[in-house]
Amino acid sequence: MRLSKILIVSTFLGVFCSSASAQLTEKQEKLIAKEAKKEAKKLKKEGWMVPAGSFSIERQLIQAYQLQSEVDMDRQPKYNFGQAISGGSFYDAAKMQAVELAKAELAGNIITELTSAVNILVENRQISQKEAISSTNIIKNGKSRVLQKLNFIIPIIEIYRETKAGGIEVQIRIAYDKRMAMSSFTQQHEIKVQNNNSLISTSLFLADCYENGEGVGKDIDKAKMWYGIAAAQDSIQISDYEKKNIECNSIPSSQRGIAFVLGNSNYNDPQNSLQNPLNDATDIAEKLKSLGFDVLLSTDADRRSFDDTLYEFGEKAKNYDAALFYYAGHGVQSKGVNYLIPVDAELRAENEIQYECINVNRILDKLESSHCKTKIMILDACRNNPFERSWHRGISERGLSVMNAPEGIFIAYATSPGSVALDGNSRNSPYTEALIKMLDVPNLSLENFFKNVLREVKRKTNGKQTPWIASSFDGSFYFNTR
Repeated sequence: MRLSKILIVSTFLGVFCSSASAQLTEKQEKLIAKEAKKEAKKLKKEGWMVPAGSFSIERQLIQAYQLQSEVDMDRQPKYNFGQAISGGSFYDAAKMQAVELAKAELAGNIITELTSAVNILVENRQISQKEAISSTNIIKNGKSRVLQKLNFIIPIIEIYRETKAGGIEVQIRIAYDKRMAMSSFTQQHEIKVQNNNSLISTSLFLADCYENGEGVGKDIDKAKMWYGIAAAQDSIQISDYEKKNIECNSIPSSQRGIAFVLGNSNYNDPQNSLQNPLNDATDIAEKLKSLGFDVLLSTDADRRSFDDTLYEFGEKAKNYDAALFYYAGHGVQSKGVNYLIPVDAELRAENEIQYECINVNRILDKLESSHCKTKIMILDACRNNPFERSWHRGISERGLSVMNAPEGIFIAYATSPGSVALDGNSRNSPYTEALIKMLDVPNLSLENFFKNVLREVKRKTNGKQTPWIASSFDGSFYFNTR
């Protein structure tokens, strides 16, 4: 099934809608039911199924048709849509990838609307053609920033099928309220607007890019210009925007940071030992110190020493602006929970994990309770795990599972969920080597920093390893401002 199919049906339905809030007529409902039944039959024939506990394919299609037919008060489509199909060996990983691809397509649709708003500003003679060209380029390069703001996405369709090669294909469709998409650019500035339209959203988006140096050279004068253009679109006093102009400042260089850096190489059972984590932790600690972090370094930690250092970290972090936890070593998932393995762990059976290992949620709790402005967790802990050999586990339980980042926390993984990271044959793992390299690059925002790390790791491993992030962090942070 293609989204174009839904578009055809909803366009026909839209002919009958007399207002944005109009209920579907009996004729429209019958048409939807007919098309959904027809399309569901086709999908089932192609092998598509629904996950356990999900609505039937037919019911999911009915929801898709209904959302596609809704319009706003200006008679424009109310929702943006994204779709993707992704395959893999494991359902969760394939689903995650499909969701990210669908979000990327959705973000592309939003980008198109922002660039259209720039053209309107040219027509209104509020900006020059030259300014429009540079602004359009900034917007087109800002898809990652749009993706970060996509909250409250509406899942429409989730179906899957097994491939002949023994893998899984997952198909995902999502929707996003256009007004909410545009309001995300105004809410972050704490500016109350009367008319939250695409012109204001586009202006604030560009102002934010220039203010923080996202996708363009940092330029406070340009940021102020775009705040002024935003004010000109709205029916409120310009003083609120002028106040924001004053708040435009340089990249924060005075944030005090503390880091708990842990590396476990030498496990009690020599066959479980790893070559690089000790080097990884030591090198990361030294690099962070050079950038102004106070560092608590722990190597080859047993459970007791980890508990002591974690308590110290949690207490001290309350007096800092930024708190970071880094771990290199063995990690494992069990029943959807991630654990870090101390060097003295005795894991004869999987049911001993919760007693012998460190629940990652404990570390997230410490970060969350610190109330730091910036909270980061970095896990280079998805390496091939010898403890699992005697547990008779399914291949889908390799590596770490996906964690939803608590509010304000940025979580970075060495590789994607359910995958195994490489320990490497040099001094550092490929992931930590990339981290150290990027820490030397000044003026990278947190998002761009990890984007560069991803590219570097994929390059170094010839695409065998893909780092992953989970984030609800909406602030501004730079490791290196020198």
